[in-house]
Amino acid sequence: MAKKLSRREFLKLAGLSLGSLAFRPFTDGLSLEKSEGIIGLARVTIKEIDIFAEPSAESAVIDVAYRDQLLPFYEELNPVYPEFANSPRWYRLDRGFAASSYTQRVDGRSLHRPVYYFPEGGQIGEIGVPYTRSYRYTKTYGWQPLYMLYYQSVHWIMDVDEGPDKRPWYKLLDELLHIEYFVPATHMRVIPPAELAPISPDVPWEAKRIEVNLLKQQLTAYEGDKVVLHTLVSTGIPG
Repeated sequence: MAKKLSRREFLKLAGLSLGSLAFRPFTDGLSLEKSEGIIGLARVTIKEIDIFAEPSAESAVIDVAYRDQLLPFYEELNPVYPEFANSPRWYRLDRGFAASSYTQRVDGRSLHRPVYYFPEGGQIGEIGVPYTRSYRYTKTYGWQPLYMLYYQSVHWIMDVDEGPDKRPWYKLLDELLHIEYFVPATHMRVIPPAELAPISPDVPWEAKRIEVNLLKQQLTAYEGDKVVLHTLVSTGIPG
């Protein structure tokens, strides 16, 4: 079964986890030799996408990228007349161009230091790597793979135990199915309470608004006429 860690065991295993490449498939295929000039990383979110010779859907298809493949890109282009109505951005890759439609811009190629203590009732954390595979433990079948969890998705962390690789794994709670499952602790960032506190509590709620530009795939948050947040978003498939 998943073993409850003592503080001494946790400190020992946490150090090993940060130096290990176990359960880090998202690093596969990323050439360090070609890392110079990379400005971002995009994960393919559907079965496959085409890679074009030019930043245009009318150009030749020269390659294909598959689900969960990570695409390092060197430039972000915004054509005047986007051919993909739900995403005007294109990424220049090492070879060819990919429309940002059906990709998720990710970060998190580094690991996170595990946390030993969690309050009663758990604490919110987010996936801090491009993707990770969760596991579930049962007495009958032992450790078995479960869901894929993706970058910046948020989950309830209930505790920390020893995982299938003998390193610290966070115990998560699926509130819908009422089951517990586990992910490597180094793959999650624990969100501190300060980040969840109300923003500008002195500003009346009616003075706050959020605008989403579907064409540009951008979100802007306002307090009155003041912009307090401007970020890229992925609003999903039209309809």
